[in-house]
Amino acid sequence: TITVTDGNHHSFDRKFNFTVGNIDDTAPTNIVLTRVSIALNATAGAIVGILSATDVDTDNSKLTYGVNPSSWLLITGNQLKVKSSVATIAKIFTSPIRIFITVRDGTSTSTENFDIAFNAVNTNI
Repeated sequence: TITVTDGNHHSFDRKFNFTVGNIDDTAPTNIVLTRVSIALNATAGAIVGILSATDVDTDNSKLTYGVNPSSWLLITGNQLKVKSSVATIAKIFTSPIRIFITVRDGTSTSTENFDIAFNAVNTNI
């Protein structure tokens, strides 16, 4: 309650309610990629792995992910996928390839690196 009083000792009281909300001041943590290898015969759109992270002050379903390099990888929701065939990518890069996953909660950002290995596939079985 706030009371205002003038010079003639007249006063007025008013009750106010304040709501203090949680602020988003903590960056996402515990960035995880479920798998860190992919078969050499994987085609465009193949899932490399599933991403997850935690954030103490943001609903985890609202986290957004980014990847670097994005020239051959993309993220759809929480799935890390290849843009073109892995065999084509393997001709350009040497396995394993270091990638960087960025997680944003709308205010703060965290980055974690992962090494992705290309696995040869035995087609003689």
